[in-house]
Amino acid sequence: MGPGGELFGLLLFSLGSGLLLARTCFALLESVRETTVLPTMRSRRLR
Repeated sequence: MGPGGELFGLLLFSLGSGLLLARTCFALLESVRETTVLPTMRSRRLR
């Protein structure tokens, strides 16, 4: 394992953590959207 191998490992690690972070952010956005959009739709329906 030379410097190239270390760089490749670091690249893979950053890519994996980036994907995990993106997935977590997406899940958070989905939950926030569900909690904000559904009540407004219900209130509009009641009106």
